[in-house]
Amino acid sequence: MKKLLIVLAGVDGAGKTTHSFLLYNVLKKWFSASLVHDELPSSIGLIVQRWGSSRRMATIMREQNVNNKTLRGMLHVFLYAFNEILLLIRILRALKNCDVIILDRWFPDSLASITYSRKDYMWLIMKILNILSKSIGIIVNIQKIQVLIILLKVDPTVAHLRRREHSLTRQKVVSTFTEYFSRIVAKENRWIFNAIDTTNKSVQEVHLMILKALLKTINWR
Repeated sequence: MKKLLIVLAGVDGAGKTTHSFLLYNVLKKWFSASLVHDELPSSIGLIVQRWGSSRRMATIMREQNVNNKTLRGMLHVFLYAFNEILLLIRILRALKNCDVIILDRWFPDSLASITYSRKDYMWLIMKILNILSKSIGIIVNIQKIQVLIILLKVDPTVAHLRRREHSLTRQKVVSTFTEYFSRIVAKENRWIFNAIDTTNKSVQEVHLMILKALLKTINWR
């Protein structure tokens, strides 16, 4: 069969991690599968993640006597982009040894997550989104990898109740841009896109919907 990359996208609290594990446990019985999280165990990755938060970034910049707001904002965005490049390297390494990769978060989600705190840099976010989309699209085409994006939609109020550390306003903004970015990337690269509404549905119901979407849309030959 062709190599397959399955991406579970969605706002924090949508159930990406839960359903990526469930899907992995099913697919590993039949295929050589790997589960990749958008978190980096390397020292570089840890630094990027720590610097990715607005508060942490502001603190570091003040300590270094860098008070330029524009510089802080742009560096914040670039660190997120760098984080996604390192993630892409991990995905490519995993694809060498596996037929199926399940990813529970990727660059449209990461870029959408900073739209709330970095609205003034939307032009830069869109530029990076476009560059990453085209770069990954070229690699996927060369490697002949099938890509299925499954967006787990959830009411922002429900997502806020699941992830209290994020405000309701933030969840609404990020939810909107997560879907917007995911649809742009899928359309530009002609990848398969499915949106599943998880609001008021049990974990088992959503899991079955994901499996149906997978069986219906993927060429298993």
